[in-house]
Amino acid sequence: MSITKLEISRFAGLVKNSVPTKMRYPV
Repeated sequence: MSITKLEISRFAGLVKNSVPTKMRYPV
């Protein structure tokens, strides 16, 4: 079972989108 760079980038994008903005940029 190999993971392609495309799948990694897609997964990273989903994780990034699921993280609230508050956690990344606390006000």
